[in-house]
Amino acid sequence: MSPSKPPERRSNANGRPPTYLMQSISGMSSAKKKELKRIGYGILIFSFVVPVLASIALRAFVGIGLHPIAWLFCGVGMVVGLALAWPEMGIYMLSRLPAAVAKLLPKNLASKILRRPERRNGDE
Repeated sequence: MSPSKPPERRSNANGRPPTYLMQSISGMSSAKKKELKRIGYGILIFSFVVPVLASIALRAFVGIGLHPIAWLFCGVGMVVGLALAWPEMGIYMLSRLPAAVAKLLPKNLASKILRRPERRNGDE
């Protein structure tokens, strides 16, 4: 009998185990990845081209531009499109989101809301 080997520990570039999102993206077929990129590019184009054309048309015919709220929604659409077109960047943005929100909130409120759940199985 040979001694049993310890199980290999998979990790990503940071040395941490891959997240479920990264595992699911890695497990996708190339056709599904291309479809995801097409959807992301479509959202990016739609979120940029339509508001720009609408703003140009409004300025030409009415003399006013789009409301800032409309541009905010377009920006959100562009972020979603980027996250779908480049999934690795989308996962990075999702992992950095709590830290960015914590900087915007008061410290006591951020510590209550953005607390990480306890890990019972010892995984990082």
